[in-house]
Amino acid sequence: MKHLLTKGKIAPIIAFTILSIIILIKNEHTQILSQLQSVHWGWMSISLLLILLYWVFEAKSLHLFIKAYDDEYAYSKVFKLVLSTQFFNGITPFSSGGQPFQIYALSKESKFSIGHSTSLSTHNFIVYQIALVLLGSITLILGHFSYAKVYINGSANFFTVVGFILNLLIIVSLCAIAFSSKISHRLLDSILFMLKPFSCAKKQKKRYKKWKSLVADFHHEIHYLLKNKRLFALTILLNIFKLMSFYTIAYFILLSLDIYPVSFLRIILASSYVMLITSIVPLPGASGGAEGGFFLIFSTFLLHHHIASVILIWRFITYYLGLIIGFISYTFFHRRKNYA
Repeated sequence: MKHLLTKGKIAPIIAFTILSIIILIKNEHTQILSQLQSVHWGWMSISLLLILLYWVFEAKSLHLFIKAYDDEYAYSKVFKLVLSTQFFNGITPFSSGGQPFQIYALSKESKFSIGHSTSLSTHNFIVYQIALVLLGSITLILGHFSYAKVYINGSANFFTVVGFILNLLIIVSLCAIAFSSKISHRLLDSILFMLKPFSCAKKQKKRYKKWKSLVADFHHEIHYLLKNKRLFALTILLNIFKLMSFYTIAYFILLSLDIYPVSFLRIILASSYVMLITSIVPLPGASGGAEGGFFLIFSTFLLHHHIASVILIWRFITYYLGLIIGFISYTFFHRRKNYA
């Protein structure tokens, strides 16, 4: 995992952050500073509590999957792992670094094999995607037909729908791989075929045997957990709570800045659209895309001189805070164990 911590990974995040701030505060820095200085910390503390709940629900979901095999595995260990995962999600495109770190850490800190750890992490990811698409479906319908309709322009609407479709395809693909051993082995054969020119026959045979064993373990765990429908339903519900916590953050940021009146439902709908848009931005932390998506959606019902302050606070709470706390967690709880 050390290669993820190079300057080459952090520099683009810093560059996009500085660029985004410059764009946001251009010609309005005095008003923005005035708004930030008059923040109501009571409401702001609720926003901070909500991002904490976001991590708590994520850890609880993963912990329930782990407890199906190891009832003695402590929730506190899973929570620390989830916090560290925020850092690796934040520094990699499409948040792709968190899951491999999670799998590797689980295999080193528990009795679980790599294959077993992969299935546990994948289960948690699948139920998250299901929750995301379920809420996305509901908010897209409500956003067009409810009293809290969110009027978005053509480009924002296009990216929202594309984000929804992409996440739906991810679920279908994951389920196909997870529940069909035939598809998994075909995929494995294709990967090994592409790697064939880069390795000798002996290594290729050894690698195939090892990966085939991992795939077999993975499918065994998938089918075992599929029998526990209550577990799947409960973890999907936890991920819905997790996402709702995230979607509600912007509402309390608005209250902390004395921005009234704003419909609670409209904020939930708008935040859901932003989440769908950021999911298709291929940059670490969806840098630039998250700010742009937020501006496109929220500018339809917020005044321009308000939205810059809201974006700065929202982005810090939902991304940079996790990046900072995740790095601290990784440094103290995982890096010192000399396996990452």
